[in-house]
Order: sequence, then structure tokens, then C-alpha cells
Amino acid sequence: MNKFLFILLITPLVLFGQTVLIDHGSNKPEDIRMINEDTQYEKKCTHKIQRDKLYKNHPELAPNLNNRHKYLEDEIRSFNQKIDQNILIPIVFHIIHDDGVENISNAQIHEAIIQINEDFAAINPEINGVHPEFNNLIANIGFEFRLADLDPNGEPTTGINRIKFDLTYNGDDIALKHLIQWDPTMYLNIWVVHSSDGNNGSAFAFYPADVEGSGSIYDGIVSSYWAVGRTETAIESHYKILTHEIGHWANLKHTWGDESNHQSTEGCSYDDGVNDTPNTIGNDGCNIESFSCGSLDNIQNYMDYSDCSAMFTEGQKNRMLATMNSSVGGRNNIWSNSNHDLVFINDEILPRIVYNSSSFKESDSNDGEINSSIEIELIDLYFNETLTEGVDYTCENLPSGTSLEINIIDDSHGEILLIGQVENHSQEDGISHIEIHFTENAFLDISYNEIFNPSKTTISLIFIDPYEIIYHDFNDDLSNFHEGTDWNFFSFDISNADFGLWTYNKDNFKLEIYGNGGLCYENTRNLIPLQLGEVIGPNNQFTYYDGYPSQLDIYNENFDEWAGKTSFVGVEFTKNGNNHYGWIRLKVSEDGTTSWVQDFAYNEAPEQPIISGQVNGVILSTSNSNFYESNNNDGGIRSSRTIQILGAKFFPFDTLMSGDGFYLTEHPEGVFPRLVYVDSTTVNLEFTGKADIHDASIANFNFSFDPSIIQGANPSNNNLSFKIKFYDPYNIVYYDNEDYLVSSNGADWKWFELGFGMSNYGLWYVNGNYRIETYGKSLLLEYDTNSIEELNYHETISDSSNWDYPSYCYECQPILHNINYQNWLGDTLFLGVKIPYDDNFHYGWCRLYLNSGADTLFLIDYAINEEPFSVIKTSLGCTDSLALNYDELSFVNDNSCIYELSDILGCTDSLAFNFDPLANIDNELCIPIIYGCIDTTAYNFDPLANSDYFSCIDLILGCTDSLALNYNDTANTNNGDCLYDYDILGCTDLLALNYDEIATYNDYSCEFTWLSLNEMPINLCNGDSIFITWSGGDPNDLIYISLSNVTNNASEGQIDIVQNTGEYLWIPDNLPTGSSDLYRIYIQDYPWPASSWSYGSTFTICPVSGCMDEFYIEYNPIATIDDGSCMNLNICDDSQACNFGQLNANGASICEYVPSYFENYLDCEGDCLNDMDGDGVCNEFEIFGCTDSLTLNYNLYATEDDLSCIEVIYGCTDFNYVEYNSIANVDDGSCIYLSQLTLNPIQSEICNGDSILISWSGLTPNDQIYIGLSNVTNNAAEGQIDIVQNTGEYLWIPDNLPTGSSDTYRIYIEDSSSPPISWSYGSHFIICPIYGCTNIEASNYNSDATADDGSCDYINIFSCIDTLACNYNEYATIDDGSCNYPNEYFDCDGFCLNDVDDDGVCDEFEILGCINSDACNYNINATEDNGLCELPINGFNCDGNEVTAEIGDTIFGGILFYIDSSGQSGLVAALNDIGSTQPWGCNGAYIEGTGGLEIGTGLENSINIAQGCTESNIAAKVALDYESIEGFTDWYLPSKFELYEMYYSIGQGANNFNVGNFSNSNYWSSSQYTANSAQYFDFSDGMVGTGVYSKDNSLRVRPIRSFSISNFGCIDESALNYNPDATFDDGSCYSGPNCQTLNMPTGWSIFSTFIIPDDISIQSILEPIIDNLIIAKNNDGDVYLPQFDFNGIGNILVGQGYQVKTDAELSLELCGEYTSPEENQIFITEGWNMIGYLRLEPVSVVNIFDDMLSSGNLILVKNYLGAAYLPEFNFNGIGYMMPGQGYQIKIFENDILQY
Repeated sequence: MNKFLFILLITPLVLFGQTVLIDHGSNKPEDIRMINEDTQYEKKCTHKIQRDKLYKNHPELAPNLNNRHKYLEDEIRSFNQKIDQNILIPIVFHIIHDDGVENISNAQIHEAIIQINEDFAAINPEINGVHPEFNNLIANIGFEFRLADLDPNGEPTTGINRIKFDLTYNGDDIALKHLIQWDPTMYLNIWVVHSSDGNNGSAFAFYPADVEGSGSIYDGIVSSYWAVGRTETAIESHYKILTHEIGHWANLKHTWGDESNHQSTEGCSYDDGVNDTPNTIGNDGCNIESFSCGSLDNIQNYMDYSDCSAMFTEGQKNRMLATMNSSVGGRNNIWSNSNHDLVFINDEILPRIVYNSSSFKESDSNDGEINSSIEIELIDLYFNETLTEGVDYTCENLPSGTSLEINIIDDSHGEILLIGQVENHSQEDGISHIEIHFTENAFLDISYNEIFNPSKTTISLIFIDPYEIIYHDFNDDLSNFHEGTDWNFFSFDISNADFGLWTYNKDNFKLEIYGNGGLCYENTRNLIPLQLGEVIGPNNQFTYYDGYPSQLDIYNENFDEWAGKTSFVGVEFTKNGNNHYGWIRLKVSEDGTTSWVQDFAYNEAPEQPIISGQVNGVILSTSNSNFYESNNNDGGIRSSRTIQILGAKFFPFDTLMSGDGFYLTEHPEGVFPRLVYVDSTTVNLEFTGKADIHDASIANFNFSFDPSIIQGANPSNNNLSFKIKFYDPYNIVYYDNEDYLVSSNGADWKWFELGFGMSNYGLWYVNGNYRIETYGKSLLLEYDTNSIEELNYHETISDSSNWDYPSYCYECQPILHNINYQNWLGDTLFLGVKIPYDDNFHYGWCRLYLNSGADTLFLIDYAINEEPFSVIKTSLGCTDSLALNYDELSFVNDNSCIYELSDILGCTDSLAFNFDPLANIDNELCIPIIYGCIDTTAYNFDPLANSDYFSCIDLILGCTDSLALNYNDTANTNNGDCLYDYDILGCTDLLALNYDEIATYNDYSCEFTWLSLNEMPINLCNGDSIFITWSGGDPNDLIYISLSNVTNNASEGQIDIVQNTGEYLWIPDNLPTGSSDLYRIYIQDYPWPASSWSYGSTFTICPVSGCMDEFYIEYNPIATIDDGSCMNLNICDDSQACNFGQLNANGASICEYVPSYFENYLDCEGDCLNDMDGDGVCNEFEIFGCTDSLTLNYNLYATEDDLSCIEVIYGCTDFNYVEYNSIANVDDGSCIYLSQLTLNPIQSEICNGDSILISWSGLTPNDQIYIGLSNVTNNAAEGQIDIVQNTGEYLWIPDNLPTGSSDTYRIYIEDSSSPPISWSYGSHFIICPIYGCTNIEASNYNSDATADDGSCDYINIFSCIDTLACNYNEYATIDDGSCNYPNEYFDCDGFCLNDVDDDGVCDEFEILGCINSDACNYNINATEDNGLCELPINGFNCDGNEVTAEIGDTIFGGILFYIDSSGQSGLVAALNDIGSTQPWGCNGAYIEGTGGLEIGTGLENSINIAQGCTESNIAAKVALDYESIEGFTDWYLPSKFELYEMYYSIGQGANNFNVGNFSNSNYWSSSQYTANSAQYFDFSDGMVGTGVYSKDNSLRVRPIRSFSISNFGCIDESALNYNPDATFDDGSCYSGPNCQTLNMPTGWSIFSTFIIPDDISIQSILEPIIDNLIIAKNNDGDVYLPQFDFNGIGNILVGQGYQVKTDAELSLELCGEYTSPEENQIFITEGWNMIGYLRLEPVSVVNIFDDMLSSGNLILVKNYLGAAYLPEFNFNGIGYMMPGQGYQIKIFENDILQY
């Protein structure tokens, strides 16, 4: 038994969950405004969200591009391990904290490891509670987790790293893993942070195939601190999350698969890749009987989200073991013996020192101050009492000005402290070799040689460079210009300073701030557009939006201030607990359709402000580095690019040409660059003319300013790179691709690209819909729908087509086919596409075929017009007019042209396999089509087939012998690798170093000689044939060959991957000719991680001959050998030039001049001709102003101070506020209360029942505000609305406005003084009219309408045109099938044709009898009274018994709503509606015997409906099938008047108002009206009524049942249920049980009993189990120890719980007197108690503690398994309290529990 499991088994653990609050920590200053701060713990992991994010950032890792996913799945299918493996996994915890609650203790981590070891060994306490259905599937995975002993450098570690860093607040920032990650093929990395996803997510991990290559940095688990283990900060209901995430890490999916979301019904259609886990939609809570996909859910599986997870299955074990035996993700290395030697210490005792860090750091003051510490921990080693330098330790290489001391914290922990002040402290001054050497004197009882690492010689001291303004320019501004680019993420690349530009609803822009702060207008999320030169810093108030998503508004229909502007956003973020400030420059187009992020900057200095536009020095910013040829394709340039300057200004000019103020390197002949002045900081670079040569190519050039046109210093990046892109003549490009397909019963997703611009799409079948994924791009859609318009042949696609694009979200994609849209079914049609490319749009089409069964959709081919914004037609054929088969209607050439008519032999049978459409003479060689699998790699490959119809079955290799140890029941082809019990494992490869001649089964342990490259030639040229040869390695392996640059220590990329034959012919074609660097070949075995590799000998690249003298015109910069071609010196001979007579290097312009614009101001050196004050600024360009940056009118661009500076005086500068300061000139935010009330506008139309927020500003919160309503039209007050405290807002819900009035109204407010000193009138509004047709002659006349909406219809009047019908309409012109006819014996008004006594009952239906419902002989069916009614005595029923039940009481399984006159019979309604809604059924068929209307006819109606109508799930059958919780099954659908009685007795029409909880909806009766309709009743409040509906309508159903009672009951006075009013015994008497059986599990449990034995001592009670009893405890901590015959408890008490520990599972029977729970109060004291449960039956814990819940006194209830009921969180992990069990309860103050 391993050490950890042994500790677990012998140590009893008492675990309590602790509720903790998420502390946002120091990154949120007190003065910020939180718009939304609702945070709850999210139990669900964010695995799917994180994987989607990973694939978006790294599409090469997604399964569709990463074959390692399929490779691993193939390995899993062929893996069938019958031999259990013990897999020991090294683990390391990285605690990333900000000194908050996330800095969890070592003890919590150690306990968490115990817990996950329990779970993976299937010895967790919850295992005994697994549903019996899954008991036989419980798997001991064989995983063991242990903290690493050695770090990747071989130094001792505790396996727990602690790093203080603010990345703790957003664990999904990849910077977290860049901060620290140990080799994931050696360790399982777990990062513990404050928030795993920047919100309330619990944890996440990735699959092994996700984390190879570029994805390796993502490997590991990120967990919020409250999801680690089950103690301290852990949330009790979340403590299985690490187990769940390790499952993902080991390649387990959620039990509902990964293709759907949790609890989506799609989950039933997907699988988790494990055979023995039932399909499910996923679960919450703990209903272990849950069914979701037609079978019992394995809700207790760790890979579900339930509250009671407890197991893995055998299938999951096989999947995880297969993964851990695979090289994918390096999982097979992590538990190998060779890795264990690197990460574990095998010695039982090894004294060693663990350093929690290897570096000291300069303080944030950045002035050379050092006050930094490193904590150390001793293992198997203890400190002496004190440590003295020179005696107990020495140190070396300390920087001057510092000292080091070591302080003891306790006998195994210490702190190394470095303090002092250093003079040189830039980053390059850092030190990496501080040494500390301990002597044996520092430790107790140990010799020096016994210590593993007494010295550490690699401690560093890290300095911070002087703080700067860090600036970043987007060479190509981030923009939403193109469809499909509605999201642009960007980062400051520091801490959690991440942002995003988001477009939603097509023209609404937001800035995603990820929990950082933005400068917004007060009480809004509207970002302020700051101008250049505004201060952003600690004095500003930032808005933090912590909800999801966390965005602030840039532009929308209600906030358009940014339109047409380029302005700055002020932002605040945190780093290491300090606030930092920055700006982001945004641009929004004039029409608000496009936005751009141009650049950003931030201040490295903590808590220091930044000025908008501030940078270090002078910097240039560009909008885009690409220019594009004009759309005319004539060599012109259509683009204009903006260049902006920061930190300086441009001198004014109009237009400059190249060489006069700016320079360009070589650019295409025929185009001429020019610079256009926009303003003092902005210019545009443009091109005129047309390029002489403009075939498809890219022309690169560099741009620089002449410093003379800049007012200030020369920009640090004054050498900008641009390129011009030209295009070939435009064509219509046609692609006949291999048909792509998706299917409703097969592959449901196919991603594809059209190979032109942003042309990625996807075919998708989901939830009955065929959809086209456009990634935000437009398609041709049906007008005002999301349905894709179908195009036939010869239709035109152009800019005027109906383009639209959907919102970019899950299942928002346009629909091609579903049950409601079937235009594409069974046809081949076209869809139109609009493709963004190089700032243009191009039109094209895709041709698709949806077969008639709608089970397969094919993409056949597609075409695109290369000419921007030009039409394309859906027609294809031969477009060459010279061809014989020219088709003048075709627009797209499909390469079918025939130019010469000749005899063409071939198969002319169109049904043949080899049909040749071009053949005109049959060659009699036609081959019939033979269907079958034609994939040679498939299991069912048919060599005779020539046509495949999706019949191939994947080949699954594995052992197919059921007698073998590794038999694989899923394999269909034997791989010859069966392992039998008689086999001898070993290496069977003759070429291996460790070949074992007696081995009969290869265990893959073969070892081969290390790879070794042979010598290479010392000089290589492109085109040489080079044999690369090597020796060693496994001959069965692949070899990866690459080229390395030795000089730069960098890889030049892959050459090839080949079989290990020992040689490879390489013919290089792209070596960097002329380079003088050294290169070499590198090889390794493949795939990664490599187990053997080799570097080859170095070589150089062939030299390049040419002129090497840079002062000659013929100079060749890439030449490495001078060939004597230097002929002409590059010398200027113009005496007027600045460089007359000078040589110029590197091909620079021969003669250089002062630009013409500045020739009167500057000399050739760039110095001023006139500079009176010698400040370097020419007199002509001096700018006068205030140069003091601390004053009010500081001028950033002033060069001369004019003594105009104004001192800053802070205060309230707005005279409209109470706090106004007349001398203040800078507002400090102290303006709080407006001196005048101002009502904000409200909506222009208000209806009764609306929720109207009346808001205002002004006055102080201490004032009272009067709110009134005024009629503007009549100039009269309508009266007071309310008088309220001045909170600035009031919620008004009007209920008596004169609906339909045309008057105008407004709100009026004033203060409460008399007379008022401040008041305000609100905006005008009108009362909501009722719109409709107001003309009574129209077909759609609306009698309730008060305003005509122009909808009256006088032409097409749809109605009944049958003169015999009751609803005949003489004005109708079109019959709409609505005719209604009278029932037999009735007229159209429902009156009898024959009714002699005029009582409303037709003579044919009259029934004589007593019609008084209070009479004892009342005849419920009688319609005429016979004068023979017998009434009971008042207050008694017809049997003489007193009537006790009342209407509204819950009896006989329902709610009493009717009592007959006898008092012994009545009707009750079910407690709730059944289901949602149901049809009446059998529309068009008259069901005999269902016309009863009166009370008492509902049952007969219902039975006749059920017998006469064969349809299922109709109202009557649903009612008849209903069974109440009490077991009553005689329910039925009420008749019309039974429904009527319900409404007025217990419904909305009753005095007790809807005690029956009826919906404001229509309810079916069982009373039929006609063959097509039945009676219903409207329960809507205030709208009661009856009527008839078509039987097809679905209405609500409320079953009823009848009852009859007599004076039956228990007449035994000694019984518990004695009934003194009963006269007849009904056999129901009971006196309670005499015995109770108590079941006690192994280990700790809590019992209680409702039996009081004769001997109530606990010693006597527990005597039968004394041999297995270890201890018993009561609520006070007193114990009974049978081993020592010690009874500190004494006698048991009624209502108390007792804790016992046993060494076996036991049953104990107690007999004696029953204790009635109603007669025994349980007194509970403040804090924790153990109580008994005295009821005979289980009852919900919520019901038991109802009184305590009402008083708010209950904190927590727990059972012996640790499951809890937490009322604060509405979390019930206990469910029902069970007889025989005891419970722990915690309350705030003393209380009494009365069962």
C-alpha cells in the first residue's frame, strides 16, 4: 500500500466545508464605480470555453487540423489493457497570489492530494452510495499523485511554489503559464489562483492532443482557490473539481461529450468516447434516478456536474490508461522510471534545503533600494537556535551597499533577507551569482556531508530599468471594416492589461476591458473621448464593469459622441498590487459603421499618471502598412495611408513630393508619392500616376521624414516600411472540388475554404437544421429572415442583392433547410457569397445539393469573381466563343470547351462507371457501376467496387483473440499483437542493444544506439545533391530532419520527415546565399518528445561575388567576395549641394540639399540660420506659451516661456453646484449636489402598468421631493404621485391613467420647503392609445381601439359565407372555414328550440328530481324540481355528523372546491396543472356521451372520450392517467360547470384568491360542443368566461376526483391516531413500532432512535455490537470506550444523535417503547449540536427545519457522510432525513425543534 493511501485509511478525518467570499483584492481601488458585482461560485468547469478559445488562437491545434487527436483516438480503440498498472504522477502546485485568500496553506494542498488519491483508487467515502446499477462499473484507475521532490533543475522542492503576482485575478491569461510552468512531460502542473477565468469559473484543463507543439504552454490545470480539496477555503460542494479536471488532463470528456453544452438536449446525440457511460445531457443536484436520454444517467460520475460525484467507470479507466501509455502530450513519459529518477528522491531520509525562490528583487521605488526576502524550508533537517554569519553560514558576491541575514521562523523554516541601497540599478546591472553556504553548525545533530545541498550559488538580484512610457503602434490598425472581423483582441503585454474591440448588432462598438478600468461619463458605461494632452491618473474616477461580458460603450444609437472622431480612451489596470495608467487611441467613422484601434501607451511607473498621447521622445504611428492597386487594375494606387506624430508636430505645408520633406527607397516606376498635410500631428501618404509594370506582385519600400519638417526631435522610428500590392488581370475563378458533405446521420460538420481572401465557411447539421457557418460574413438571404435564398441557373449576384449577415453566436448561422424551410430539398441550387479581400468585397457562388431525404448535403463546386464589387452569374459552361460548344448564357468557364470536331472514342453510356461526356463513338468498353467500399485502408475494402456510397468501415486494429490478456472487443482486424499468460515480455528486435532471445512478446522496451550524424561537406550551394547520412536509432521510427543556424542559435525549419533508413538525399533550393553564418543539420526521432537526436558538422553557404565597396555605385550589399566590379565612385559634384565633393555609402542619393521649404531657415547641418536664444529652435518656428507642466495652461508644444503660466487651484468650478468655488480653475470632482432640480426625460408614451423610472439631479440627499402629475393640455394638476427622500430616482407604476386620452401630460417635482426654492418640469408624454381599425364597416374592426392605425380592410373580408351558419357574415367575400352551426335542439344563440317552462333546459333534456344542492337527496342531474327535497339539520351533514372540512382545504389528494348537501361527498382538484398544455383530441369526430355540462358529469365524459378517441396525450387521457403523491388514481377531466365551480371556489374568482394556484390561462373541460370544438373556461383574472375552442388547440389541464366520507376512523383510545369523533373502526389504528433496526457503516456515523428500551444506558444499548465498536460520542464530547469499559455518556437522551465508529458494517435492533415525535421537543443550543430524527418516515430536511428557516436561525445541517444543507445558498445536499440517522446542526442562537 502506498504511503498516502495508508495515511488515509488509518486517520479519521472530520471535514467541514467553509463558505468564503471572493475578495477582489488590491486591484480594485475604493473609489471605482462597480456597475455589476454579482459573483457566485460556478461549479461547472470552463473546459469547453477554454478549448474554443485555444482553437481560435491556435487553429493548428484543433482536431480538424491536428491529426494527433485522431492518432490518440485510434490508440485508445486498439488499447485493451488487462494488466493493472500503478501510475505514479509527479505533481507541482503553483500558488499565484496577491496576499489574499487564494494563498492557500500547504495543509490544504496535502489534504487535496489525499482526496484525489482516494478518488482515483476508488476508496473515497462516497463510493458506498453509488447507485446499484453502476456498482459493477466502479473502477480503481491505478493513478497515484505525489508532490515532486526535485524541480526541473534538480534542486529540492516541496512541490509547492508561491509567487506574488496579479495574474491571480485572471487564470485564463496565457501570461500565467509563461510566468511559471515546469516541463509538462515531467510534471502535472496545477496553478491555484483567485479566479481561474477572470470571473467565477472553478477550473479548467486541456486534452493531451491539445497541448503538443505550440500548445505545450497550455498543459496543466488552472483552479480557483475555492475548488482545491475539501478543507479551509474549499467550498464543500465543489471539492471534486480537481478530480474532474485531472480526468480532462488524462483525456476524459464530459459524460455528454464535447459537441454540446451542459444540459443541452443535443447531448443525447453525442458520446464521450466511453462505452459504459450512458448518453446524457448532464446533471446538477443529486437525483441519482435521473433519466435524460432514454436510460438511467450515471449522475455520480466524476465527469458530470452533479453534487454527488463518486466514481469513474471501467471504460473511462481504459481510456485514461491508453492515454497515459501514449506519447501524445508526453503522457507516457511523466510516469516513466527515468522521469521518476529526475523528479523524486528515492531515499527514505535525505536532509535538504528548499528555496521558495532563486532571486531577490529591487523595490518598486526603482531607486536602488533593496528589501527583499527568500523563504527556505528544511526537509529531514532542523535549525539550531540562532544563525550567525561567519559561524552558521557565509555569503559571497553581495552587491556593494547591501547586507544579508538569515532569520529562523521555526525549527524547519527560515527567511533570507537582503537589504540595502545600490548605486547602479538598471536591468543590465543584475547579478546572478550570489552564494550562500551553510555550515553544519546551523543544524541540529547532523554532519555536513549528510546534507544534500548545503550551498546555493545561483541566487540572482533583479533590477528594474528606469520607468518609461511604453508605446505600441498597430502597423495595420485593428478594425471591424471587414465582415467577420467583429472581434479584435489586443494586449498591453503586461499583467492582466488585456482589451478587445467588439462590434455587435453590426454598428455598435464596445471596448472589452476584462475587469480593468475605463474613463466613462458618470453613472454610465459610455467612454469619454479624450483630446490630446489630457491627464489620466489617480485623480480620475474609473468605471470597472465586472459582469459578463465586461465591456464599455464606444458608439451606439444612444451614444454617438465618438462619430467622426479620433480620440483617446483612458484606462487603468493593476500590476503586482499597484495601479498603472494608459491610453488607447480609437477612431470611429463619421457614419458610425467602422471603428479602429490605432495605438496605445502606458506608464511603467506605478500610481503615476500619463497624458493622452504621451510617449517617450518622438514616435511615428501608421494606420496601415499596405497599399493596394486600384480596382481598375490599371497600375494606379487606390490606398491613402495616415501617418501621425506623437511628441512633436509637423511644420505646416500643403503637399510635398518625394525628396522635398520626405524620402522613399525604390518604388515602382510610373507612380509618384506625395505627402498631404492634414493637421499639425497628421499627414497622409498617397500615390499618383500608374505603375509601368503591375503584374501580380508586392513592391516593398521604406519611408522617412526629413527632420526639417518636424518641430521637435527626429522620430526614433523614422524609417517606416510599406508595400504595394498589384494584381493580375481579373478572371472568374472556378473550382470543381472534391464534394464536401455533411449528414443528419453521420459527419455533421465540414469546414472549408474557397481559397480567396477571407473565405472560410462551414457546412453544419445541428438540431434538425442545415446551416452555413459564415464566420460573420454575408450571404444572400430571404428578406427579413435567416433563411438562405436559393438561386437557380442564370441568376445574377451583385452589390444590390439582398446581403445580410447574422449575429456571430452559437446556432445563429443562416439556415439552408429545416422543417419550416424546404426550398432546397431534393434540388441542386446556388447560394451567393460575399468575400472580403484587401479592403474590397468580391462576389461568388457555391453550388449545393440536398438529397430528397434531407439526410445529406453536398458542396459540389464554387466560383468567385476576382474583380471587386463586380457581378457574377450562376451559370457555367464553355465561355469561349471560338469553341464548338460555346454557351453564350454561361458566365463561368468550367473547362469543358471543345475546339475541333473529330471522332472521339469512349464510353457513351451515361449510366456507366467510365462514361465519357466528350465521346461521340462508343468503344464498347463501358464498365458497369459496382457499389462498395473503395478505400483500400478500410476494413471492408471491396477490390471489385468502383463506386463508393459512404459504406466504408474504419479499420480498427487490435487483438481479436478473446483468450488473450489484451483482447479488444472493438477491434475488427487482428494486429498480430495478442498477449497470452504464457508469454515472456522483453525486447524482440534483433537490432536492439537489449535484444532478449527468450522473449516471446515485445514489450517495447527495446533500446538502440543513439542517433549520430556523419560528417557533412564544409560548403553547400543551392542545387547541390547532398547525402545526409547517420547511424543509430530504431529502424522502425521516423526521423525528423531540420536545418539550424549555429551563428544565431536558431532553427531554420524542417527539411523532411523520413523513415529511418540511415540516409536522405537533400537538394537545397532556398539557402540564404551570401550569408557568412555557420549552419548544421539536426535530426531526432519522431514524433515529439524525442528520445534520441544528433547535431551534424557545421558548414557555410556558397559565397556571392560582387562589388563590396559601399562608396561605389556598383556596391552589392549581399556580396561576400569582391570580384573587382567596383567602377564608379558615388560622389556629389554639385557645388550647391550640402555634400558637395563627398562620398556616399550604401547607394544613398548622390547629392543632398536642404528641402526647398526650409532653405531660408536651415543650413546643411540642419541648424537654424537664425536662433537668437540658441535653443535649437529657429526664430521663425518659436512657439510662445507656458512651459511649466505643473501649471494650468501648460503648452506641450511651447518652445519659449512667455510668463503666462497660471497656478492650478483645485475645487468645484461649476456654479450650478452647491459646492461651487469661485477661485478654482481645475475641477477636483468635489461638485456633488446641483443647486437646482432637473428632471431627466422619460419615455414619450406611457401605459398603465409600465415601470417608469423617474430620475432627476439636484439638491442634497437630506431633502424631501414632492412628485406630482400635470395635465399640460388643460394646464391643471392631476394630483400627487408621492413624497420621497431625494435619492435621485423613483419607480412609478401608474395604474389609473385615462387610457385613450389624447391629452399631453408631464411630471412635476419640487423641494419640500414652503414656498419651494427649486422645482422642475419633466418632458411631455401621452397616454398609450389603443391602436386598431376603428371603422365598424371594416372586416377587422376593433371595438377597443382609440386610435386608427390604418389597418382597416374593406376588400378581402374573410369570414363565414354559409347563410345557414350561426356566424354568417353578409359582408364576407371569402370563406375562411370559420362557420359555426347550432347543436341539435338549440338555435344559434344557444337557446332551446322547445322550452315550455322557459328554464333554459330543452324539453328533450328535462330530468325531474331535487335540484337543491344542499338537500340530502339532491339529484345532480335533475333540471326540474319534484318538490321532494330533504334538507339536513343546520350545521350537520345528512348523516348527522358535524361538517368540518372547508373549501380550499387540502384533503383526499387535492384541494376541496365543492361539497354536496350531504357533507359526505364532494370534489377536489389536483394540486397543480398536469404538464404544460394538451389538445382536447379527435378534431372532426363527434364522441358520443361527452356532452355533459353539469357537476357530476365530468367522469362519464372523460371515460367516453378515452374509449372513443384513439389519440394519445390528449387532455382527458392525461387526467385519467394522473396519480397523486398520496396514491389516488381515480382522477378525470372536469365538466364545464365543474370548471366553473373551481374558478369561483379556489381559483381567481374566489375570496381566497386562487388558492388552487391556477394559471391565467384557458382550461379544457370534458364537455364536447361539436365534432370540431369543445367547452373551455378562461381563468384569467378579470377576464373570466367560457367558450368553445377547436379541439386541436392545446390548453391547460387540471384533473379532479370525487370523494365520499362517513364517520370511519380509529376508535382505540390507546392508539396514536385515536379519533374521538369516529363511530366505526376502519382498521387504521396504530400505536407505533416496538422495534427499530439501525444500520451502521464501517467507520464513523451518527445514529439516533425513536425507541426507548428498558435499559437506556448507552453501554446496554450498544452491547450487541460491542465486538466491533471502537468509540461512541455524544453532543458534549463525552465518550463511551468499550475497550476500557469506560462510559462517560451514561444514558441516552430522547432526540439526541450519537457519533460512533465501528470496524465493520453492522445492524443493531432496538426494542422498547415508541416515542412520538410530536410529544418530544428537542432543545438546541447556539453553535453545533447532534440531534436525533424521531419520525417514522423520511421527510425533506427543508420541511423539518421550516420554522428555523423562517426565523433565519439555521446555518447548516450535515449528515455523517458530510453532505450538507446550506439554506443561505438554497443548497440541499442531504435531501431527505432518514429514520435511524443522526444529524449535525449549527444555529445562531438557542432554539427548539418540534417535529
